[in-house]
Amino acid sequence: MLFRSNYKIASQNPRDNATWGFTRVAITNAVAPGDTVTLNFFPTAPLTPGIYNFQWRALQEGVEYFGEFSTPVAVTVTPPSIDGTFVSQTVPNPLLPGRRYNATIVMRNTGSRTWTAADKIRLESANPYDNTTWGLTRAYGSGDVAPGALAAFNFVITAPTNSGDYNFQWRLVQEGVKRFGPLTPNLVLRVPRSGSAAFVSMTVPDA
Repeated sequence: MLFRSNYKIASQNPRDNATWGFTRVAITNAVAPGDTVTLNFFPTAPLTPGIYNFQWRALQEGVEYFGEFSTPVAVTVTPPSIDGTFVSQTVPNPLLPGRRYNATIVMRNTGSRTWTAADKIRLESANPYDNTTWGLTRAYGSGDVAPGALAAFNFVITAPTNSGDYNFQWRLVQEGVKRFGPLTPNLVLRVPRSGSAAFVSMTVPDA
């Protein structure tokens, strides 16, 4: 019978590496000859993406390694992803020429990484990209957004001074890195001649 106090498994490939946050896992149950033991533990993935070896071997601490090596497993560590999707948007329609209005677009963080201020996640005007139809090319959220959580972008738009029908569409962007996620559904907002508008609020939920 194994004496539990100094029997462990040790990281291998290379020996005693701390790739997974520790080099030893203790065997806490006595194991009779011919029996098996299951060890449940929680390795911590490396911070740097890459391919890492996961392999172990039994030892009697301070005496010797013994038995076979565990089957080597090549574990791929991928970088946390940044992604998002549309949830809803609220904006008045129609609009008076040159007037300012509140707009809200709600997006969901569908990636595996929390959006922080350092990530510079914005909404970028689209259709076409970076247009200034509404007086700005970027809308800003506030606070960190964990994976699965919602981000509300509340911003003020300025209606064009000329009457007509205008596209209102946006897309998430990590500033200086890439656009990501789908475009918001395009809304055609109407700017009638001054004095002829009746105001309603338009909300478009995610399909």
